[in-house]
Amino acid sequence: MLAPERTVPSSGASVPVSSDRSVVLPLPFGPTMPMRSARLMRVFPHAGGDGLEDWGAMSAADVKSGSPKQRGRTYFDAPDVGLSAGVWDCTAFEGTMVPYSVDEFMILLEGAVTVTEASGRVTRVEAGEAFVIPRGLTCAWKQDGYVRKIFVIY
Repeated sequence: MLAPERTVPSSGASVPVSSDRSVVLPLPFGPTMPMRSARLMRVFPHAGGDGLEDWGAMSAADVKSGSPKQRGRTYFDAPDVGLSAGVWDCTAFEGTMVPYSVDEFMILLEGAVTVTEASGRVTRVEAGEAFVIPRGLTCAWKQDGYVRKIFVIY
């Protein structure tokens, strides 16, 4: 719920402030700028990776095989509540078996992944399917080709 516009002391600017006292920023946002908005934010699928930024190399300790090139765009980031959402893509790689560090909901837009749990359970997820990997699940991620997904980390 938005409160009336208030003056932000550090800037002198008049901006909407929510009832929880966080500043509500108008669109558009930068590609990775932390943000909160009282407006709808459309998450674009970035077909073929168009408009995604280089997210740098993965840690060598996290990669069992391949030379992954990952890109992405964060549409929403609220570190105070541990929530972020955006689009990620990456070339083929296989990750090491480690406990997953976050709770993550994903919708695969392109490609397929195979997730192998420490118990031996193997799950293949393909484009058009949604899934959740819970924090702490010990698993390995493998993608034989290009993958693009929408993610929500919480």
